[in-house]
Amino acid sequence: MNDNQQKPTGILGSYNRRTGMPTFVRKIPLKPVSVFAGNLATCISTGVPIPTALRTAAKAFSNVELKNLIEEAADQTEAGVEFSEALKPIEPRLPDYFLPALRCGDQCGRLDETLRYLERQCAMLAEPARKIRNAWLGPLVVFALGWVVGLLARFLLSPAIASIGYVARGIFIYGGIVVLFLFVYSTPQGRMLVDRIKLTIPLFGPVGQDLAINRFFHVFNLLYATGGMRVEAMIELSCQTVANIAVRHDLMTAADVIKQGGSISDGFAKPEMIAEEHKTMISVGEESGKLEEAFDWISRITAEAVDRRLNIFNQIYRRIFLPLIAIPMVITVVSLVRVIMANWSPLD
Repeated sequence: MNDNQQKPTGILGSYNRRTGMPTFVRKIPLKPVSVFAGNLATCISTGVPIPTALRTAAKAFSNVELKNLIEEAADQTEAGVEFSEALKPIEPRLPDYFLPALRCGDQCGRLDETLRYLERQCAMLAEPARKIRNAWLGPLVVFALGWVVGLLARFLLSPAIASIGYVARGIFIYGGIVVLFLFVYSTPQGRMLVDRIKLTIPLFGPVGQDLAINRFFHVFNLLYATGGMRVEAMIELSCQTVANIAVRHDLMTAADVIKQGGSISDGFAKPEMIAEEHKTMISVGEESGKLEEAFDWISRITAEAVDRRLNIFNQIYRRIFLPLIAIPMVITVVSLVRVIMANWSPLD
């Protein structure tokens, strides 16, 4: 990957590796991505050539630009370019884990199975992703409406110079906060800090961590079952599917231990974010010569854990979070209407 290519991140879409600054790229909704992955898996599993499969699967997207990019990817695969590399131009538009997982599936010769996994992941996360996005946007909307109410009240009740000063201060303060955040996030240490903070947020953090661990073990299980590379290389390749830098850094410690001569169970005993029961299962699997079964079990168990977390999130969102957001929004809108009505007359 050259320095100018964009690499996906967890919250801002992508960042330029040369400058380190985030770029704002609109992601494709997860439902069409799920259909795209499913169509690809169906075509590939039935022996359809990859270029033809790409052109068929592109019908899942209504965006003409995306269809053209996938057509170009199909042309590149016909010319001998690797499947995952051909999709590189649309990587910033796809989920962060999508292309790294495809790359792993491509390398281990289990592309159709990987695509089926991605189809399930994207379908499962489509609705929660929308709710999580709304959960972040809700407080911002309430805050923005409150600021508009204050601004309107000042324009109606205060001298113009005071109102202009209020606007200038708001732009300076909030703009400064945004610039400071982007500056901090543009550094590796800043991204690590932000990702660590995300893991500590109640409800959101555990869901994100479980998803990352599940993707890692699913891809690692595919690679390990196929063989053909060193275990530490499998770990490093699987870590590419983990968008959260803090989780990725923790999982990479397993590869470091194995490189230094440790066993597989020694390596996976190192990461703090792997559950103790999973570490025990890996140790037992290594002693009994059934590591492949152990990794398959962990892949299934972590998928079930993600499903439980998402069900809990959906219930809390519907019963608690929506009312907490709706009530302040209603109060703010009512306040805005009252300010307007108190200072407006149809006779003016």
